[in-house]
Amino acid sequence: MSTAQEFIGKLSDDAVMSCSRLPALLGVSEFSTPNDELRTSIAALDARAKGLPDPERSAAGEAADWGNRQVDRVARLADGWMTVGATPEQFGNAWREICDAAERHGRDSAQLENAIYFNLNLNDDRAVAYAESKRFLDEYYSSDWPEWKVNVWTACGAPAECANRIRAFEPTGAQTMIIRFTSYDQKAQLARFLDEVAPLL
Repeated sequence: MSTAQEFIGKLSDDAVMSCSRLPALLGVSEFSTPNDELRTSIAALDARAKGLPDPERSAAGEAADWGNRQVDRVARLADGWMTVGATPEQFGNAWREICDAAERHGRDSAQLENAIYFNLNLNDDRAVAYAESKRFLDEYYSSDWPEWKVNVWTACGAPAECANRIRAFEPTGAQTMIIRFTSYDQKAQLARFLDEVAPLL
């Protein structure tokens, strides 16, 4: 099997990838080209696959630094923020940090928008809903999602339970929720959502 590093020779020319260069052109990226960023990511993935530490990383400090840089970038440059796979508490905390940082940069945080991308599977048997969601996500991403991640990212179960999961984001300041049905029968899920979940929201 090929390693990720072998794909470096197949990367597109940087000029072709110019739409990805905006952060670098604005001076808010440590990478001068998209391929530089991709090479760094590939090296980290290869190291992880071999059970080695990520190159030039010390996990806790690097994660905190990365988070601070992302908050600052959104606060300075973006019209809004969208995230995925966050609990209501995590979403609320991150959104407050972004708004506070925007104000420090002289921006009106009330003009910023946010969104959360969320999965949903309606079934009166929660175990069946979870199993289908897990299979759907694993196949979609060619991955093996751990149970905790599926549960954070997905509302599974009866209409009332799913509505409660969605409503939990309301006090956090969430403005837009993008719903994806983690089911192989999308039309049936949408119809049931409109009939049985939407009225509860």
